[in-house]
Amino acid sequence: MATAPNGPGAPLPGAPLLGAALLSVDRVSLQYRVPGRLVTAVHDVSFDVLTGDRFVLLGPSGCGKSSLLKAIAGFVRPSAGAIRLKGEAVREPGPDRMMVFQDLDQLLPWQTVAGNVVSALRRAGGLARGPAEARAAEMIERVGLAKFADAYPHTLSGGMKQRAALARALALRPAMLLMDEPFAALDALTRATMQRELLGLSLDMALTVLFVTHSVEEALLIGTRILVLSAHPGRVRAEFAGVAPDAPPAAKERLKQRIEALVMASDHLASNHMGEPSHAG
Repeated sequence: MATAPNGPGAPLPGAPLLGAALLSVDRVSLQYRVPGRLVTAVHDVSFDVLTGDRFVLLGPSGCGKSSLLKAIAGFVRPSAGAIRLKGEAVREPGPDRMMVFQDLDQLLPWQTVAGNVVSALRRAGGLARGPAEARAAEMIERVGLAKFADAYPHTLSGGMKQRAALARALALRPAMLLMDEPFAALDALTRATMQRELLGLSLDMALTVLFVTHSVEEALLIGTRILVLSAHPGRVRAEFAGVAPDAPPAAKERLKQRIEALVMASDHLASNHMGEPSHAG
């Protein structure tokens, strides 16, 4: 069940036409146990991601947005609520949901760039070597790494490593690309380049992206829709339609200020609810 978006509801110029709900997150809570108590990472969170969305989960560090992404990927079971992809319950990881992490060392160090992509296609995608190598070459070229296909991860820059991880994820042609602060560890110039390249790829390949960040500026740049989560435990504060790339600067600044006010106020909200969903074990 989706939250109602705030702001203009018209499609953004240059944005993909959004289809039906691809992913449904319905009243999901996530908990984990530490000595002496049960901690709630996110509480009663609901939203839908539509086909063609670049849906951003935005919130302060520690609000559970990465935990929520891992649950959508199938690595973590919700303690309450349901996660459905194409109407089917998510119970385990699968190649229909590929993740790109913040960690710059997510590639297999003993494999080349091409080897990393081919290995994923053969193991998770079930392709024979020939078709896997052909698709890997296509995706490596798309992300601008054709000249580095035979390079090993330790010889690559941070931006190149993230391009390689993106090529590996996209080669499997997932229904949804899950991105957990993928550019946070990069320098500012490389981060801006990668953000632009992601936008280009998402339009060219009609991608559906679920993107986690704690940066309001990045959320405004990437997102067709933005869901704001409170501080720990993460709860839905609001959902906003994104801003068109050619929108007046004043419109972008107004939305930025509204979102920043919500994020800053979430600390106070969290303190008022402290202990409600978390309890001694």
